[in-house]
Amino acid sequence: MVRSSTAEIRDALQRAEHDGTCLVFDDERLARKLRRHVKSLDLVSPRRGMYARRTYWEGLSRDKRELHMLRALKHMHPDWTFCSVSAAVAYGFDVPYDVLGQVHIASTRSQRQKKDRPTRTHACGGAASYCRGGVTVVGVQETLFGCMRDIPFDCAVAIVDSALHKGLRIEDLARYLKNRCAHRKGIVRARKVLAFADGRSESGGESRARVMMAYLGFAAPDLQVSLADPMDAAQTYRCDFLWMLPSGGYIIGELDGSGKYQDAEMLGEKTTLRALTDERRRESRLTLYRVPIMRFSFDEVRHPEKLERLMRRFGVPRDQTQPERVT
Repeated sequence: MVRSSTAEIRDALQRAEHDGTCLVFDDERLARKLRRHVKSLDLVSPRRGMYARRTYWEGLSRDKRELHMLRALKHMHPDWTFCSVSAAVAYGFDVPYDVLGQVHIASTRSQRQKKDRPTRTHACGGAASYCRGGVTVVGVQETLFGCMRDIPFDCAVAIVDSALHKGLRIEDLARYLKNRCAHRKGIVRARKVLAFADGRSESGGESRARVMMAYLGFAAPDLQVSLADPMDAAQTYRCDFLWMLPSGGYIIGELDGSGKYQDAEMLGEKTTLRALTDERRRESRLTLYRVPIMRFSFDEVRHPEKLERLMRRFGVPRDQTQPERVT
């Protein structure tokens, strides 16, 4: 490989990183050279025809990797319109990593004939298209209908919760389901997801935890309730979950996650040490209310027998209304 080709590829990689996409070569000459030297250049190829520097790629979160690939696919297939989970990534919703990896596109006759297994096509009822995140997507309501129809219930709730948290009005989504989706496949499931959704959830983990709690038969918690600092009335702390007890007391539930200590966006201007210190101070103050604080991780959510045992021991009340089982 001549030096000029190496330099050209490296320049192209830098431009791709600047644009938030994977490197895709239209020049077949360079593409062939690149494929032969993937190891020597220390590149990864997350999908056929796409490349990125290994150190750059490994520093990206899963959702950012997905968006990079979608932008590269847009370059490779300018006629594609993304829908369902793929469009949710482009809109910036909190998409569970469990459902990433498959590309969802609004189908046309020609696209239905493709044999690309990582790509799934969907009939989207002639939905309009928009540009979001550098790619072409269906509208936000159609995107959410696709998610509610296509993926596991808890993951769909997480995405819809995220959309509501970001400002989508639940009335608008309900209207879309009624007027545009009433006779489409998946409408029954979509209505169940919408009935469960709550924009007060601040993360996908919280949303999926709520679903598991309901599945296990526990009472629905109140969300993001603010409690005053007993030492400073001007300071308030929000609880992820709060259950009121018949006795008049309550139980606080807190979902532990590493994101608030590691994710740059969640940290804001704080350091990891400062975030940990603030959290310890917060919990110390909340203990002055003399109420149980049930801390749990997403590992308990993934293993319902652990979560059920924990919630029983803390005395979280059961749901006495016996609602329809969430699935």
